[in-house]
Amino acid sequence: VDMTNQWGSQGYYKEVEALEITILDYQWERLGPSNLSTIQALAMLGGTRQLLGLYDDAATLASHAYEVRKKILGAQHADSMFSLQCLSMAWRGLGRYEEAEAAQRQVLAVRKRILGSTNKDTVESMQYLAWVLTFMERYDEAEAIELEALELRRSSFGSEHPDYINALGNLSTTWYYQGRYSEAEVAQKQALHHYRITYGPGHPFCLDSICTLGSIYYAQGKYEEAEALESATVDLRKELYPGSPGTLTAMLNLAVSRYMLGRRVEGMERMKTLRGMERFVLIMRRDGWKSGRRRRRTGGSWRRKRRWNCSIYMMM
Repeated sequence: VDMTNQWGSQGYYKEVEALEITILDYQWERLGPSNLSTIQALAMLGGTRQLLGLYDDAATLASHAYEVRKKILGAQHADSMFSLQCLSMAWRGLGRYEEAEAAQRQVLAVRKRILGSTNKDTVESMQYLAWVLTFMERYDEAEAIELEALELRRSSFGSEHPDYINALGNLSTTWYYQGRYSEAEVAQKQALHHYRITYGPGHPFCLDSICTLGSIYYAQGKYEEAEALESATVDLRKELYPGSPGTLTAMLNLAVSRYMLGRRVEGMERMKTLRGMERFVLIMRRDGWKSGRRRRRTGGSWRRKRRWNCSIYMMM
């Protein structure tokens, strides 16, 4: 477990997945499928699969873990609520937003009642609910929750704690969707500065923050700044996380930036390469193209709006 936590904190999700499968196979054979230690191993694997963008697998594992824990521990036990939250996030990744919202509100209500409004797990539930609302285009509701979560994390941990920085980065993303680009840029730059110091340049948090900042630049017509950021990180993403949703999204954004800078042949060739990748097509059908259409309805230039945000695929 210590090794999986260490690797996970560094972003080595494929290595973590392989180790977790070994642990789960061992627990399943020796202890049985309904043993709580086996369920813990299964839940950990589900969380990693979600970070890898394998939402169908993540939902199946989270659902099984939730049902077993609910039966043995009770529906309001902390472990049961954790599994329900994981299931909510998997549903969010699958586009099952209403189910995800209902499950996350249930988790939040239980945690508020049992743990209190300022508990770290309660605030985490608020943040997850805000993510779901963002996907449902309910940006004002999401912003209100994120501002409350940000203040709770500031008062509990201080303005340089990783939890506060994560909340700030998430708020920046919501401001981006609202078209409040100047505010979003300032907040995301602050978050990126701390991510680089805390996690290092190759960690998903850092790379996703760069992708979000690139999208903010692009929305303001700052194509050179966007291209410079993306070009410096795409190769690193491809090396560390090949085929992941965030990597494919970053590759698309770089292609669009280069197209807008007049490098149209190169940009189109990169887009054609991506369109031939099965995983890219599945991701864009589920989230990307739909998001692109949504943003065109918000007003402003279509060319400035048609971007995708890496951080929406990664749980913080």
